Amino acid sequence: MANQNQKNKENKISLDEYINKYTQPKNFKEIKLFFVLLVTAIGIVIVFMMFSFVEKLFTIHKVAGYIGVSISILIFLFLYIVPIVKITTSKHFITHVNRENAKAAQKHNARLREEIADKMIDLSISTNGNGWYSDAKITPIAVARAKKDSKSLKAALTDIYNTDIKKASRKMIRDISFQVGLTTTISQSERVDSLIVTVSEINLIKKLVFLYGYRPNDAQMLKIYKNVITNALLAYGIQSATSSIAGGIGKLIGGAAKEIPFISTVIGSVTDGTINATLTTIIGFQTIRYLKREYKLQDILDGVEIEDSEEEERALITEIKKDISSASKKKKALMQS
Repeated sequence: MANQNQKNKENKISLDEYINKYTQPKNFKEIKLFFVLLVTAIGIVIVFMMFSFVEKLFTIHKVAGYIGVSISILIFLFLYIVPIVKITTSKHFITHVNRENAKAAQKHNARLREEIADKMIDLSISTNGNGWYSDAKITPIAVARAKKDSKSLKAALTDIYNTDIKKASRKMIRDISFQVGLTTTISQSERVDSLIVTVSEINLIKKLVFLYGYRPNDAQMLKIYKNVITNALLAYGIQSATSSIAGGIGKLIGGAAKEIPFISTVIGSVTDGTINATLTTIIGFQTIRYLKREYKLQDILDGVEIEDSEEEERALITEIKKDISSASKKKKALMQS
């Protein structure tokens, strides 16, 4: 036991080592600004795609147009606004730290682990087994929470992330990517393709965040959303590009193509669907990579020993600042009088 404790101490890193190795300078105000801009841009892309579709419906009949407007509003609300709000309001681990917030970050991360565990336990009970979490993996989490054993809880969470959740996340990505591929294969509109890809990827991110119980940090979400809007634009342009390729293939086939009237369309649609499914899969795995990275970093940070003297140092600095401010105000008041 003594040897194990000695080994754990040797494996631990100092706060300075953690900051130097894992914390890079970031402009959080700039990140949040671009975050809002990207989310807005994705919303604009969705609105544009739906507007173009509804416009065509109005040329068919006014009733069809109004039905299209109603459906578009519901799609925008429930397949974009609601998922974005759920993703944004989900908590994330604090792994980008400095001397001032490191201790608070450790406490935040410990509370978040407990919240994640409680959600998993509640979901497992309320759904009577949803296919995500097995009883064999949930039981150690429940026992650790009952005993308020943070070390056992971390071990149990790590285990379920590496087993049940890993399996469930892969199935989730596969199912949604397959749906995207199939629907965009059937669709004959680049705007519909783009809409399907965008809302499907946003909802895939939302489901993965719900499955894991936390989200990537703002900087990572910025990168994910950037790829979402890129994929939306790619999906918009893929159909015309693949139609040209399919047309060329049709010409090469020659006489045989005459026996299959829509061969160029079929080839083009299948290509569209395959590419769109691939783009969605990439978004899913990018999200998982960030989630796993943040979990690893919070685990490392949890092992960093932060001396109490550092808290005393910060408290003293704060006290001195207040004293200086107070003395300065008194001095100014005396000078004015």
